[in-house]
Amino acid sequence: MANPEHIKLLKHGASRWNAFRATNPSIRPDLSSANLSGWNLAEADLTGANLHDVNLTQADLSYAQLEGANLGEANLLHATVTGAKGNDTNLNEADLSHADLSKADFSHATFLKADLSGTDLSHANLAHANFHLANLERSTLNAADIRHAKLREASITNAHVEHALLDHADLAHASLAQSNLRHASFQNTSFIQTNLARTNMEDAQHLQPEQLAKTRTLAQATLDPILLDKLTTSNPQLFNEDVPLS
Repeated sequence: MANPEHIKLLKHGASRWNAFRATNPSIRPDLSSANLSGWNLAEADLTGANLHDVNLTQADLSYAQLEGANLGEANLLHATVTGAKGNDTNLNEADLSHADLSKADFSHATFLKADLSGTDLSHANLAHANFHLANLERSTLNAADIRHAKLREASITNAHVEHALLDHADLAHASLAQSNLRHASFQNTSFIQTNLARTNMEDAQHLQPEQLAKTRTLAQATLDPILLDKLTTSNPQLFNEDVPLS
């Protein structure tokens, strides 16, 4: 349970809260299971804080410091997290649906089984993050840095992933069906049994036939003509529409 004194201090605003953190660096704030819905926590120092199961729906966490914080099972529905720093943050099974994480830094964070459906992650730093079994349906990942991220078995359907960096990312058994991947970079990206049905991969960078040959399906996918010609010749079964497209 949350520490009542910590809740009281935080309610006074980021300035007073950050002064408390600065003079008490050894204290790990406990805000677990608290109802902070709609609170203004912009620029608050929540480094290492226990925010497990906290209600942050529609809260403003823009430019907050969340490095190393525990936000497991937290509710951030429609929260504003723009520009926040969340390196090494635990967001496992958190609800981040329809939240705004644009330009935030969540490199090395964990999002296991998290709900990021409809979330804005454009221009975010998600390098080395773990999205295993996460829901990223209808999310916006335009120009995001997703290099070396783990996206195994993630659902990224109907998403906008234009100009994103996915170099060395692991997309094994993930589904990107009906997503827009134009101009994205895929150097050494793993596509083992990935569902790429109806994706738009025009002008994708560093994409090789050998990578796509390992996918589950490319049915109705839009590819550059040379790449399409090579794959329809060498791996025609990938374009079999009998395979489920979702």
